[in-house]
Amino acid sequence: MGNVTALYRRPGVLDKFLEDMQFREEFASAAQDTLGRIRQEHAEMTRKKKKKKKKKKKGKKKGKSDLVFVGIHCRRTDHIAYEKRFGKVHS
Repeated sequence: MGNVTALYRRPGVLDKFLEDMQFREEFASAAQDTLGRIRQEHAEMTRKKKKKKKKKKKGKKKGKSDLVFVGIHCRRTDHIAYEKRFGKVHS
């Protein structure tokens, strides 16, 4: 695959990449709204679970739970082409 980092060291490449790979505001806003709603629902569920527990476990720190969002992008159409190329097509 080569050294991708070296590519970005070339003058202008990173600037062009960042210019071309901008999210449209409507999509970025909708995504942030969705993440905020998920964060709020998670916090509510966590509070309800904590209320149900009567005994506090020893060694556990009291405080805000961390929530980590993990994004996975699957380029299914690329994979279908790959499967066809190597004869591994399935439905």
